[in-house]
Amino acid sequence: MIKKFIPWIIFLIVVSFIIGVVIGAQWSNQQLSLTAKAHDSTQVMYDIALLNLLRTNGTPKAIGDLENKLDSDLVNLDESTRNAPISGPASQYIDVAARKFIADAEEYRKKFPHSNCDTNIDLEISNLFLLVNSSTNK
Repeated sequence: MIKKFIPWIIFLIVVSFIIGVVIGAQWSNQQLSLTAKAHDSTQVMYDIALLNLLRTNGTPKAIGDLENKLDSDLVNLDESTRNAPISGPASQYIDVAARKFIADAEEYRKKFPHSNCDTNIDLEISNLFLLVNSSTNK
């Protein structure tokens, strides 16, 4: 008698699994979309604040804010490149592009030295520059 229900039980398990995967994928896409919207909204708010500073002769403050944002972006770039795939065509592009951006940031910091209010960030950026320079000079 139970053997008669085994195919139905297996069918229900498979259907439940598929429904779970679909719901999970939809939830994940919604979360990614919300994260992107929050990032974009924050960026717009930041851009407006900087533009207001520049329009009201707050150039030194705007420069300082942009330099702090550059530092934050370098730390994020460091984390994302460390977690990027090690092989494949995309990894080569990311590696070359990231190295170029990091080199440009290092050149900017040489021309216009500044210190972040967080010494850990300064240290992390210095280590990033050393890492990129040492891997480039091989």
